[in-house]
Amino acid sequence: MIGDYMENQIISLFGTGLSKNIQVIANDKIKYKEIIELTDEYSLVTLSFNKEKEDLKNKEAIVKNILASKGINLYDIKVEEYYQYESLFDHIENKNAFFHCLHEYHRMNCVLDLIKHGQYLKLSRLIQDSYNSYKYYYQNTSQKQDYLVVLAEKHQALAANISSNHLVCLVKNDSKNHFIKKMKKSYSEIYKDVFIQEVYNDKKSEEK
Repeated sequence: MIGDYMENQIISLFGTGLSKNIQVIANDKIKYKEIIELTDEYSLVTLSFNKEKEDLKNKEAIVKNILASKGINLYDIKVEEYYQYESLFDHIENKNAFFHCLHEYHRMNCVLDLIKHGQYLKLSRLIQDSYNSYKYYYQNTSQKQDYLVVLAEKHQALAANISSNHLVCLVKNDSKNHFIKKMKKSYSEIYKDVFIQEVYNDKKSEEK
């Protein structure tokens, strides 16, 4: 994968609910029963920007506490069992947060298998699903974060997701440098600022 702080980058890519059985063993690899790498055709590019002030509820903790009060562990629930537990949540905001957390955990369990088997189109859809769920169900994105995802799509990212101050994009290697250049230019023009960090991983850079 990518970046100096692997846990943060995974969270950035897939939102909340970092799986405990993902073990970081290097800056460019993740151990999940075995080492998994990107192919030499794709890169995951992370562009980090100055962090905005946040005043957000920890909705995942609320969801877990409501379930725990009934002796239920969120991670024991299957996606298809959502409607069996929906009635435990009184407010629509908490129902939506439960929906997001449940599906996000499922996405986390799928993603590394997709990378392992080179299924990057499915991976791009999964990344986009994660962002859409975080925005519309979890309702935890800012205007700036949303616009950066729009910019990434405009500049031909296959998919983009964002959490806190990290924008993580799946791009093809042959357009990676052009993508980074365009993103930096757009960001500077709109926000009169620069990205504070840019990191990426691909197989070719690892071999150098």
